[in-house]
Amino acid sequence: MVDITGVDVAVWQGDIDFTALAGGTALRFAYIRLCKGLNEFDTKAVQNMRGFAQIGVPFGLYHRIDTTQGSPEQHALYFLSCLRQVLDEAPAPHLAHALDYENDVMGGGPWCRSYMAGVRGVTGDRRYVLYSSGSWFGKQIGPEAYADPEVKLWVADTGKWTGATPGNPKFKHPQSVIHQYSHEGRVPGIGPNCDLDMLIGPMPVRS
Repeated sequence: MVDITGVDVAVWQGDIDFTALAGGTALRFAYIRLCKGLNEFDTKAVQNMRGFAQIGVPFGLYHRIDTTQGSPEQHALYFLSCLRQVLDEAPAPHLAHALDYENDVMGGGPWCRSYMAGVRGVTGDRRYVLYSSGSWFGKQIGPEAYADPEVKLWVADTGKWTGATPGNPKFKHPQSVIHQYSHEGRVPGIGPNCDLDMLIGPMPVRS
């Protein structure tokens, strides 16, 4: 059995063999891409939600935003629209919704706060997960985005430039809960390489 704590998956992983995944790993959680930008719904989201639920793995949903396409308010509305769509067809996520911020744009803090406020105002959930690389939390995004203690951090750091090891990213913060430590994971049941994650704090359940 492969000792893998968590994965995040999208349409690029194709059809996951969840029987092989359950039998070949000690998986504790997963994040599933729900959508990207303002016009790209992940066509494997429902299938992946059902699959992880069937094997008893807690999962959450993430939105890969694109600040060049529109405002945070528009992105929040798109995420909510996609969320309503999948909840008609699949079990609800166990983990807090996640915002995937990878745009190389300074001043992302206010953008992220506005986006999360838009989603929270409809779902009623307070806890949110913010994904980015360690260096961007301090530069492109800034601490304003995670001044709220209910915003938990998902830190991407493969160690290529920082020397980070699994569970020990260079960027440290008390609200960090997940470390994405590889983009080239080989996981039973998942064909192409996928991202590997490790809990470095409490499980970010919805709240």
